[in-house]
Amino acid sequence: MTPLLRLAPAALLTTGAFAGDIIINEIRIDQPGGDNDEYFELIGTAGASLDGYAYVVIGDGSTGSGTVESVTLLDGLALDADGLFVAAEATFSLGTADLVADLNFENSDNVTHLLVLGGAPMVGDDLDTDDDGVLDIMPWAFIGSGVALIETTDVPASGDYYYSNLPGVLEVGPDGTFVPGHVYRCANGFEIGDFGTGEATETPGGFNVCDQPRINEVRIDQPGGDDDEYFELAGPPGASLDGFSYVVIGDGSTGSGTVETVVALDGFVIGANGLFLVSESTFTLGMADFVTDLNFENSDNVTHLLVRDGAPAVGDDLDMDDDGLLDDPRPWQKVFDGVALVETFDVPASGDYFYSNIIDVQAVGPDGPFVPGHVFRCGGTFRIGSFGTGEFTETPGAANVCEAPTSVFCSPAQPNSVSATGSQIALMSPGGGFISDNDAALVVTNTPDEFGLFAQSMSTIAPTPLMNGGLLCLGFPDIQRLNDPILASGNTASLQLDFFGLGAESATMAGVTMYYQWWHRDSTPGGANFSEGLAVTWLE
Repeated sequence: MTPLLRLAPAALLTTGAFAGDIIINEIRIDQPGGDNDEYFELIGTAGASLDGYAYVVIGDGSTGSGTVESVTLLDGLALDADGLFVAAEATFSLGTADLVADLNFENSDNVTHLLVLGGAPMVGDDLDTDDDGVLDIMPWAFIGSGVALIETTDVPASGDYYYSNLPGVLEVGPDGTFVPGHVYRCANGFEIGDFGTGEATETPGGFNVCDQPRINEVRIDQPGGDDDEYFELAGPPGASLDGFSYVVIGDGSTGSGTVETVVALDGFVIGANGLFLVSESTFTLGMADFVTDLNFENSDNVTHLLVRDGAPAVGDDLDMDDDGLLDDPRPWQKVFDGVALVETFDVPASGDYFYSNIIDVQAVGPDGPFVPGHVFRCGGTFRIGSFGTGEFTETPGAANVCEAPTSVFCSPAQPNSVSATGSQIALMSPGGGFISDNDAALVVTNTPDEFGLFAQSMSTIAPTPLMNGGLLCLGFPDIQRLNDPILASGNTASLQLDFFGLGAESATMAGVTMYYQWWHRDSTPGGANFSEGLAVTWLE
């Protein structure tokens, strides 16, 4: 098996520097009083080198959004024996930093923090010259990790742009009406920490405390009768769910904001596998931890919430003036997580309001013209699953499938002029291999610096020697070339796939396994060769 690479572009694959192995783990940009304890923390493989990396913060300046406010170069440094690295101001009082630097983090607007590899900007550079929320200048080769700290999503009306549209950049915030002062990474994305310093969830130089349950997977619709409605939570094994409730907000006779479902979770705990599954009694997809009447609506916009310390009753109208904002006071103390399943954004004209304006609630959908029937979480992002039940991305009671399964076949390839084991092929995808992200590339290494092309097929054949050299393993008659010949450089070549374009890859379907090889010219006898093969089962 070859792992799916969430790494650097082809130009960097020959250097041994693999971005994605090192990520942002914890940040403080604000606190009561003077900002003496600003810091950022990275996490990755113990002892990993930080050569080539830089920590970059993008905010605003005299020219508007996209101005570089902070750059910290990390050459010559490495992660410690625990796989952690802390950079802090000289006034830092929360531990011992691995690097003391002038960070000067802004804390009064939207800001985007990036860990980049292979080049860095300078403080004051304007990377979004036309202020449209899309970076025009990116002086790095790859973004290894990133998080946008959000004060307001009303941009550019009342705030500067943030850049969560960059690959691998997550979002967190606002914290009430403020940009989060402290954030830390957990399995489902970044959490907002305390504004005050030194609380239990603040652990610079130590591993993060991630003890908050999250919504992990939901099904509200399927072909035929909705027998398999369920929701799944994820959290620390054994964590108590006392005080938690699962609430669904939809519509009623009084309009938007009506509570349709309430499931009280007192007395339950997260299972030993870190999951807790709740379903209808007709459930056929596994064994639920709790069976109850869910009655999930599937014909309109709905908002699913995990709340604690208080809950409404079914039928309560939480948005009495139907303005898309829940009324105060709200019947809970805190929303821990949420997902708005969206059928239409044209509200209230053709649909009822949904409530992704609540902190920590994410909108997902539509699925074509429909509300998504199945969603599941990958990192901090909800994905749309299949309408039909039981597909391989539907995993109630088990870990979510968040990376496209890949495997190598027809291996090893025939030797070529630069490698005794021939050319090797892999998949690069920051998002994990989702067609909808359109961010995947095929990469071949150990290949001669000659012309070649990538090909795909929906089937394979037994390795078949060709007269001009190499083993063909892609099946006929559906073999297709993906590109015009390109010239390899540095014994590496890559092809960015465009699933939304006009190329052969645009017909790729989720759940279907596609097979790939690289054909190339070579100076060895016969004049040409093939790489090994790569099988990819693409996600939605």
